[in-house]
Amino acid sequence: MRTTLDIDPTLLNAAKQMASQSNLSVGAIISHLAVKGLESSRASIESTRNGFPVFSKSDSGQLKTEELVKDLMNDEDLPL
Repeated sequence: MRTTLDIDPTLLNAAKQMASQSNLSVGAIISHLAVKGLESSRASIESTRNGFPVFSKSDSGQLKTEELVKDLMNDEDLPL
């Protein structure tokens, strides 16, 4: 389906780079990323522990460590 979208230039450049590395179209890359974003926003709460929700394991299986959080916060220039 064809449509016209306003896409942030940074996102478009990243999508173009990903497309050239994967032999997919820019549209296919942006569609894939949008679907992944929708899927991640549907995280299910399996239970609560000490009053806090416990979410199911991510599809990537990547363990979210304190070090990873610190690195991400540092990358975004957020206070630790």
